[in-house]
Amino acid sequence: MDAQLSGVAETQGKGEEDGYYKRLHVLIANDFRYLLAHNLKERVNDWRNRDMTARYVSLHFLLLLFLAAPLAFGVPPQPQSPLVAPPMPSSLKPGQKAPQVTDIWVVFKTHCDLGYTKSAEAVNTDYRVPMMDNAIRLYEADREKPADQRFKWTIAGWPMQANILGPLQDPARKEKIEQGLRDGAFAVHALPATIHPESMDLEDLVRGFSYSSRVARTYGLPLSISGKMTDVPGHAWIMPSLLHHAGVEFLQLGCNYACNSMRLPGLFWWEGPDGSRVFCHYSAKYGSDITPPKDWPAKNYLAVIMTHDNVGPPSAAQVKAVRDAVARMPGVTLHMATMDDFAKAVLAEKPDLQVVRGDMVDSWIHGLSSMPNAARMARATRPLLSALAILDTELKTWNIPTADVAPTLGAAYEKSLLYGEHTYGPLSPGRGFWITDYKLPSRYHYGDAFRDARKKGFYTSFEASFNDKRQFAIDLKNITETNLQARLSSLAKSVNTEGKRIVVFNALPWKRSGIVELDGKRYFANDVPAGGYITIKNPTDPTDLTDLKNNTLETVHFKATFDLSRGGITSLIEKSTGRELVDTSSPYALGQFLHEQFSYEQTLHYYNCYNTMNNSFYASVKPDMPRDVPYAAISPSAWKAKVHRSTLGDRVILSAGDTKGLAETITLSFTFPKHEATMQTAWKMTDKHADTLPEGGWLCYPLAVKDPRFLLGRIGGVMDLAKDQLPGGNRYLYGIESGVNLLAPDGKGMGVCAMDAPTMSFGEPGLWKYDFTYLPTKPAVFVHLYNNMWNTNFPYWIEGDLSSEVKIWPVANSKTDAICTPSWEARLPLLAAAADGSAGPLPTSQNGISVSRAGVLVTTFGPNPDGEGTVLRLWEQAGLSGPMTITLPPNAPWTHAQPVNLRGEVQGPAIPINTGTFTIDLPHHAPASFVLQ
Repeated sequence: MDAQLSGVAETQGKGEEDGYYKRLHVLIANDFRYLLAHNLKERVNDWRNRDMTARYVSLHFLLLLFLAAPLAFGVPPQPQSPLVAPPMPSSLKPGQKAPQVTDIWVVFKTHCDLGYTKSAEAVNTDYRVPMMDNAIRLYEADREKPADQRFKWTIAGWPMQANILGPLQDPARKEKIEQGLRDGAFAVHALPATIHPESMDLEDLVRGFSYSSRVARTYGLPLSISGKMTDVPGHAWIMPSLLHHAGVEFLQLGCNYACNSMRLPGLFWWEGPDGSRVFCHYSAKYGSDITPPKDWPAKNYLAVIMTHDNVGPPSAAQVKAVRDAVARMPGVTLHMATMDDFAKAVLAEKPDLQVVRGDMVDSWIHGLSSMPNAARMARATRPLLSALAILDTELKTWNIPTADVAPTLGAAYEKSLLYGEHTYGPLSPGRGFWITDYKLPSRYHYGDAFRDARKKGFYTSFEASFNDKRQFAIDLKNITETNLQARLSSLAKSVNTEGKRIVVFNALPWKRSGIVELDGKRYFANDVPAGGYITIKNPTDPTDLTDLKNNTLETVHFKATFDLSRGGITSLIEKSTGRELVDTSSPYALGQFLHEQFSYEQTLHYYNCYNTMNNSFYASVKPDMPRDVPYAAISPSAWKAKVHRSTLGDRVILSAGDTKGLAETITLSFTFPKHEATMQTAWKMTDKHADTLPEGGWLCYPLAVKDPRFLLGRIGGVMDLAKDQLPGGNRYLYGIESGVNLLAPDGKGMGVCAMDAPTMSFGEPGLWKYDFTYLPTKPAVFVHLYNNMWNTNFPYWIEGDLSSEVKIWPVANSKTDAICTPSWEARLPLLAAAADGSAGPLPTSQNGISVSRAGVLVTTFGPNPDGEGTVLRLWEQAGLSGPMTITLPPNAPWTHAQPVNLRGEVQGPAIPINTGTFTIDLPHHAPASFVLQ
């Protein structure tokens, strides 16, 4: 959001007293200062596009205008950062001079939040009805103008395809919208919405293109070559690779104006982990000014004119003001344009631009763990979508009938997208229409006041918004698991074995062994074929329950010493090498649960470091918080231990005798399988108590790795913390897709994968921290469990039953496949189903789809979302390049593999399939997609 288009600016500066009237003072004063700087008529036009909350505040301002004037000069100062912030780098190369801008390409867009200003349902209605009515009026008023002078409005793929053109749209309005699409008045860019890319899986991102693609293919339009995301400050390194391999050439990123942005040139080439590039424009606010900056490196300039969150298209007066502003610029031609228009013009110009290589780590990624159970559901379910597509296709190949899985996959991927969309809830409790029937001057409450306000209904609408968001994750889980279980049951019934049997399916394209759990019983599955299955009739695993003697446990692979005061492991010896795997100098035990409570001063320090404008105070500080609350690092104590020993492995279960008032019960289990040298930690908390004081939770893994190199399995590739981070992003908390390695200079180290938790910190816990230079040196991994770090958009408290599982393993060498293979075996476990009765037609064991090289994922093998046929998509994850052979399931009918890009467009000649195999050259961290014919 452009600061000058801010609707309701709630501000508070360092040292300001709390209280309703002080906050009202600041709100009125800011609105007054805005009015002094802008034309009143334009301001009124802007108000017409606001929601009712903003209109009310603006009307309130008009009534108190003259009374407020003296207060305008008492507004608290902007946050004074204690950090030395690096300057924004120039878009020009050293010695390069900026050319004279001759063409300004104006793109009108609004920022869409799925919620935030209103409920998701109300926002969708606004987009479908009044916003489109306003856009249609602007479009129809300009029909007689030359093509590049007509009003155009750009919108993302999902709102247009699934909502505006969806089944709830009025037919007469839909006809006008369809004509506007054909006439080019309404442009749909390639991306589906603003999302947190590092929270998602690879195929989620690919399926996001389908909404824009469907609009283009339905109305005979070319696929868009541009995309935009707004608000979220940073986006994962997958983006240039993803866009390049989808045929998208230009990406515009607009950061929220109130927080520190990435330190990037305005215009540059962004290079992905696979070496592919996308042309990129980064702005430290939602859009960009109408006037080019002095260091603009091209003759063609992009002015992205944004309206406020969910406001819709601009007013006619705002459009006229833009036209008039450009008309006053000598020697400049105005183009009312789409981002595609600009991209084509500037690419034809071929400006000499800088190349930026690295990862923009999202500084809002903490928000994922503000809804820990929903985040757990989404993270656990997304890999199962690939398993569902693979199993369905293989069953059909083996002549086992199944229902059409395409609608199921489409619905599930849509739910996954909507959960990954960046809006998690409303502005804040008790603001505007979020106020419920329990009205108090303050909306931020603590302790008994919070419990009383909640009991009386103050937070009812606030909570309902988050329930809307959670429902996307719940629906994703239910759709996926129901359909996957039906196919697993069909597979179990179809194998050639009489009587009771268990069939174990492996959705990964390499052979593996592991333990499966079914109906509370555990079984060992040995050498399950790649993409295939085996049948087992093993007895259940009997367990011997004993006490932990001398706080130590010796297993096949390890010798572990437990600390029952802190709750964790203080020594873990790898028996094959004698290597100590725990950093014994650390204040934390391995697997220890840590709960942090933060002081007001810590939240204020973060605000001063991270925020750039004082109207973000309520987002990142806890207003009205008691000042005497200290920082506290809390871990349960007085743990009791039990040992479960079995033929499959050993498990130590710790139960906290003193939960420190955090929850009813807290348990930690440490599982040591016999078939591999790994350990799995499971943390469970029942009935966590809701608390609005700032807090966060962690599982701690201090590792004995000297001078560690930190390698992170980010979405799309492996990131080296020491060299692959772009400045300005989050350096304390990272979204992790697969797992991480901490490696010593000799290549030995440790690996960690969080199966349920999407984020990790390194060196130290990473909440309420921001700077430009931090790099961890201590060999510690902190798996993040929950937080209530922000008051706006993300939930204000955490409660209920929570759980998380983490896998760790010793690394013997520095191959990056030491991340991919063990991590994905944890994230996508072996799947099992039981059957009884007569034998079926399938062999008891059978191969499925496989690849000849480790570290390559099959992200989908099923119905083509971009047309007819079956699509096979691979994605290299281990950082290795070279030839690779794909082997299809037995009896596969296909004779050719047609290469396509990530949006289904043909890329070169078809590849013959001989005896079920074909070979390709697959570069590191790159995708490869084929339609099988």
